[in-house]
Amino acid sequence: MTARPPRVLAAITTTAGRVWECDRCRRAWRPDTPEELLVEHEETCQTNTIEKEPALPEQPEQPEPIVTTVRHEVSIFPVGDINRKYFTLRVDQTRRGTWVVTNGTYGYGGDDRWHFGYDSGAEYDNPDDAIALARRLAPDLKVNGATATEVYNRTRAA
Repeated sequence: MTARPPRVLAAITTTAGRVWECDRCRRAWRPDTPEELLVEHEETCQTNTIEKEPALPEQPEQPEPIVTTVRHEVSIFPVGDINRKYFTLRVDQTRRGTWVVTNGTYGYGGDDRWHFGYDSGAEYDNPDDAIALARRLAPDLKVNGATATEVYNRTRAA
């Protein structure tokens, strides 16, 4: 195969073999085509007479994803422990944007009592305050009469 023909032609390989292709009109030329014809084509090929594929519409800028934390879990049991699901407190964000400490069914109130209802507990504007409260309550959380600390010590001894 000869050296690369004039600038608008590029070498491509097809099922019929290697050919030269015009970058403007996509016309293919065999490798044995005389170079004079290729030069003549380059001079006469009109880019404005060739119908090109319509350009894709410009994609709008992709917005950056926003990550929002709406729940924290607090437990003295490690992740994967069989008892964790029973002895875990949740600090959940309410629809109002405040935070409550729950055990899944009851909300912890400001009067140091559990109140029935998901959103019935005391609400905190700062999630750190609610997490601090959940950390204080987690060791003494009772299930079937046993505290989380008692169950933790019992299962770790085995």
